[in-house]
Amino acid sequence: MQVIFKPLLRRNDSKKLFSEFPNNFELSSYSFPKVDLMEDEKFITIIAELPGVNKDDVKIVLEDGVLTLSGEKKSDVKEDDKINFSRNEREFGKFERKFELVEDINPDEVKANFNNGLLKIMIAKLTPEEPKERIIEVK
Repeated sequence: MQVIFKPLLRRNDSKKLFSEFPNNFELSSYSFPKVDLMEDEKFITIIAELPGVNKDDVKIVLEDGVLTLSGEKKSDVKEDDKINFSRNEREFGKFERKFELVEDINPDEVKANFNNGLLKIMIAKLTPEEPKERIIEVK
C-alpha cells in the first residue's frame, strides 16, 4: 500500500463533513468500493471495502484537502489460461474515489490500515488553539 501525503490544507465553513466527487473510471467494469465515513472530536475515519484487492495495489493521496483512494482489483485468471466459465460474476479492474475533506485536518497525522479486505484511514483533526493573552504596552 502506498500512501502519499502533501501538507496542503483547505478551510471550508460548510458544516458538511465530506462532499464526494463522482468516481473516475478508466474503462473498468469494477465499481468503486463502498465506504463508511465517520467522525468524532479527534478523527475523520474512512473505512473502504476492498475484498480481493492486494494492499500493494492500493494508493492513498491527500492533496489540497482532497483524499483520493485508488487501486486495482486483479483477476487470478490469466488471459492465456484456457478456461471456459460457466458463470463469471466477479468484477475486476481499476477504481478511484475522491473525498473532499472540509474540516481542518492535520496531514501529518494520517494512518492507514488494511486488514481482511477492509481499508481503514484515520485522519486527525486539527485542535483549535486557545487564544493567548497578550498584554499591550500603553505608551
